[in-house]
Amino acid sequence: MGVRYAQTQCADRWGQASGTQQLAAAAQAYLAQQGLTLHQPQASVKNAGAVCSACNCPTGLVLEGTVQPADLSAVLALGFTRQ
Repeated sequence: MGVRYAQTQCADRWGQASGTQQLAAAAQAYLAQQGLTLHQPQASVKNAGAVCSACNCPTGLVLEGTVQPADLSAVLALGFTRQ
């Protein structure tokens, strides 16, 4: 199942990532600690992000990948959305 996560300014459970590779690695490591696997993780810049400084404002980086159907509800609870 395809999932997507829009990185925030500072509300991500795995901490702040400064680029696409760091975002994919940090999120994948965090999910692994939770017993979840994000297959084929790819992060990319989708837009310029929001012009605000609240922790939950998006940065413009988006992480996409796939998860097993059994893991879908768990990653959705972590803020991912279905693609």
